[in-house]
Amino acid sequence: GKLLWEKLKNLKENPPVDEDEVPLINYTYDVNKIAIGDPCLLLPKYYNPIIKKKYSVGIIPHYIDAKDFWNKIGKTQSELDKWGILVIDVNSQIEEFINQVLSCEIILSSSLHGIICADAYGVPSTYIQITNRILGDGFKYKDWFSNFVNRDFDWYDWRKSEKIHIEDIIDIVKNENSQVVWREHLSISLQHLIETCPFKQ
Repeated sequence: GKLLWEKLKNLKENPPVDEDEVPLINYTYDVNKIAIGDPCLLLPKYYNPIIKKKYSVGIIPHYIDAKDFWNKIGKTQSELDKWGILVIDVNSQIEEFINQVLSCEIILSSSLHGIICADAYGVPSTYIQITNRILGDGFKYKDWFSNFVNRDFDWYDWRKSEKIHIEDIIDIVKNENSQVVWREHLSISLQHLIETCPFKQ
């Protein structure tokens, strides 16, 4: 993402040095030629079904959050169906995963690629933090959000919640000031990604 690109640019311009001021790494690459973005953004060019909206909200727990999420929500998928809530398994087949994302009005995800997939298909989404199990202090999420103009890194923090209440989820959907937005002002060049895509014919 943009944050990583800026770090690479800074490293090239100010490489680390040893005690004799000799650069420890020789950066010969042109950072301007690095394709910024995630290949997931190209998915709609390869698979773009027409799916009717069926759920008000889809929740995508990261696979290491899944058990904690189900314990906190304390309900089965059949019970959640009554509220228009779908929990999407990140281990689903890719077409099924995409179909389920498209069947939701908005996406709440602790999986980065759940957010990226939603962004790729224009489904409003935001980050939810369910546990402290995902390492990196949120850097990869901040890095992804940095690819969008005028988009702050914000999220819903469910880490300290022993229970996740249905009402809290519904409030996110209804809240006019919700952090759930489609980050449409993407600063990534999809053409640049396509030119480096290994599956290009």
